[in-house]
Amino acid sequence: MFTIGLFFFYAVWRKGGTTTALFELGPFYISIVLLYTVIPMALIILRNHYNLPLTNGRLDENSFGIEDVAVIGLYSMLYIGAFSGGYLIARGNCPSRVAIKGDWRYAPIHAIVVCIVIVQLLIEIVNRSYKLTLGSYWDMYIAIDRMPMILKQLYSHAQGWFVAFLVMGGAFLFGRYKKYRYVIYLCAGTAIFRVFYVMHSRFDVMLILGVCILHYDRLVKRLRLWKVLLAGGLVFLIFDVAGLMRSGERAEAFWMNGGEFEAMFVNALDLRVKRDAGMVDLSPFSVVLSNVVNVVPQQVLPFRKVVLSSWYVDTFYEDYKNTGGGLAFGALSEAVIGYGIVDLLVQALVLGLVFGWIHRRCSTRGVGFWGWSFYTWFRIVSYECFRDNSGVMIILFSHMWLPALVCVYSVNALLKGRRSIGGRIGDMVSAGCLSIVDR
Repeated sequence: MFTIGLFFFYAVWRKGGTTTALFELGPFYISIVLLYTVIPMALIILRNHYNLPLTNGRLDENSFGIEDVAVIGLYSMLYIGAFSGGYLIARGNCPSRVAIKGDWRYAPIHAIVVCIVIVQLLIEIVNRSYKLTLGSYWDMYIAIDRMPMILKQLYSHAQGWFVAFLVMGGAFLFGRYKKYRYVIYLCAGTAIFRVFYVMHSRFDVMLILGVCILHYDRLVKRLRLWKVLLAGGLVFLIFDVAGLMRSGERAEAFWMNGGEFEAMFVNALDLRVKRDAGMVDLSPFSVVLSNVVNVVPQQVLPFRKVVLSSWYVDTFYEDYKNTGGGLAFGALSEAVIGYGIVDLLVQALVLGLVFGWIHRRCSTRGVGFWGWSFYTWFRIVSYECFRDNSGVMIILFSHMWLPALVCVYSVNALLKGRRSIGGRIGDMVSAGCLSIVDR
């Protein structure tokens, strides 16, 4: 896997990359895939070799062998190889850095701020109404699961809209970094403080720090590779420490706890065993179909759609779900219960072609404020393709990015209309005053 990853990075660098080609869409995604694969494999092998205590109960229950781990590792290697091939084909010899064009001083920052405030108020109202932030992390997810479906959907989408608004606002602030750098420091510091103080979600701090790094590298100053690696290590450290503090685990478990990375890998191991035992009741076709059907809201469908992450815990770990737990799913797990290696290769290849086409278009034609915001948002949420399932980007684009874009344009039109109406009233008052003076 490392060999394929290094070859991919080298190929990108030879095709016009730079020392920070890591921030290009394809390499950025491959880095995430390697984290979700190499970390759990290394921890499982180390624990097995040195007889160290397990931090994941499913490993102890199923007693997976090294051969099982090797099979899932092979799946990941094939996934990386197929994605890399598709990406390099679609990318071609375009530059690694996206070309920036246009004047961003006229970006609708006022509309973006209004949208952020409205969405935050909506999220806060739901938090207070259902007391989501008063209990533990697990209590919060139990309360969310018991919400009415329409409210649960609205709450989930609002959090996705907030991500899009945050990326747009960050693009404007970093585009004028010298003027707004203290605002950026305040936002980043608040996010770090909040994740350790509230202890509900690590996503906010990861999101803000990731957005800051990506914006800074392109809009302010190119980061050196050692700074990129240092920043990445710091973000990973914050992520893991916050997870340990939230779950209440002992500090000595820090170095051997794979957290979410290990959970995704164990999902694939667990489902492979259950599939071989005939315990999986989903057909491969229904697994593939779920990527398309999940774009449509449940209220419109005449049947209940299958959300793979919910199906997994509902079917096999209902007691864990009832305590507020979740296990996500993963692209490898999807292939295990789908059409196997063929499914995995096709999905990775298509994903690589799409990612490569997006980068080629953005880097050769150049992007303005909206293009750069979309490119950064796409990188930030791309990890969901491996963490959840391969078709999740369709849902994120149609349910998160597009509504957020429409909201900003609508609010901006309302603000402009109000200013134009105010301008007309002012002109009428001025004309009336002048006519009185003339008399």
